[in-house]
Amino acid sequence: MGRFLGLVLAILLLAGGLSNGVGRSAGAAQATPEAAGEPIRIGVLNPTTGSFAVFGEQVNAGVRLYFDGIDNAVAGQPVELVFADTAGDPQQALEQARRLVGQEDVDLLMGIVNSAVVPPLAEFAGQEEVPLVVTVGGARVATGPDRSPFVFRTALANGQQDRVLGWYTATELGRLRAATFAWDFLVGEERVAGFVETFTGAGGEIVSQQRPPLGTTDYGPFIGQVDPSAIDVAYAFFAGPGAIAFVQQMGQFGLVPTVELVAPDYFTAGVLGEMGEDAVGLVQAGGYTAAIETPENQAFLQAYP
Repeated sequence: MGRFLGLVLAILLLAGGLSNGVGRSAGAAQATPEAAGEPIRIGVLNPTTGSFAVFGEQVNAGVRLYFDGIDNAVAGQPVELVFADTAGDPQQALEQARRLVGQEDVDLLMGIVNSAVVPPLAEFAGQEEVPLVVTVGGARVATGPDRSPFVFRTALANGQQDRVLGWYTATELGRLRAATFAWDFLVGEERVAGFVETFTGAGGEIVSQQRPPLGTTDYGPFIGQVDPSAIDVAYAFFAGPGAIAFVQQMGQFGLVPTVELVAPDYFTAGVLGEMGEDAVGLVQAGGYTAAIETPENQAFLQAYP
């Protein structure tokens, strides 16, 4: 197991580029020595069905692209990827993890898009002493005070972007009266908490907090509870069709553009073009944008399927 933990560290160094999408020029990776020995089998757990499928497919494409770019070898060992569908469901994800470890003989696990899947898989990894690399799912418990030494993270934890955004909203945008809107589940709770912590710490006031049920697309009852004259900014955490509906309904209720809208970058992932003019002026905090003008990023964009 010590051998595989060492290999995990090598993968983590490489995956830092994978998570940002710009770590190395895609298709122009340095030649690696011919891999030899038993292959490292990596179980990749992401949703390819269900409401999170679009994000799971994107992550899987990125994983394939990166390992192809390093000749599917790490530290001189060949790498084999074994993909499994979590459907974004914690129970299915756990069953797939058990299958990958028990039947497919994978040496380590990686992936996870949605935070709800993170806690059971982190617990499983600790119990089975199988390294797990979390590449997207932001649930803070995975790398919190009670974390397992077998669990690693290459992406953000929930609240990191939002803390920056809270500070920026109050100090740089000068908006000091906020309403927060986020689905009522683990991620929404952790995201809003991060924004509130730094926003209020910088002198802002939270006027209203709205928590629509997960998956809500009719926000009228929640937007209607907020007095537009009492706020000057709205923080939002939704995704996919839910994010599109929220932006459009904020416009229909007349809050946008008078009330500034701020959100983490996940809010517009894959749907910015469908939001229309109501999204103009939206301020976001994120770790990556396709607009980065570097040779590495341009190569990545050309290679990404």
